[in-house]
Amino acid sequence: MPYPKKLAAKFLARIAELIATGEQIVTAKQHVPAKYSSSATYLDGSSAIDVRAHDVINFELFVTYRTNAVVVLQTLIPEHQPPLRSGEGSGK
Repeated sequence: MPYPKKLAAKFLARIAELIATGEQIVTAKQHVPAKYSSSATYLDGSSAIDVRAHDVINFELFVTYRTNAVVVLQTLIPEHQPPLRSGEGSGK
């Protein structure tokens, strides 16, 4: 079912806003390099601790972003929408 033009424009603007916010989250991530330490000793005699390199994002901003994205998707895609039959929705 198509949406009225004003409502569709509102959804498209909200989706564009979410995309921009998502790009900001990714751009603002901080890289944490790998760390190696020999301060601990294991039962097998090994003593190296390996902390893998990883990226850190602003968790609060991400949770807000994720919540807003879910709300928009739940509004656009009804939960109890019947599945499409073969060929439907493909533009053919």
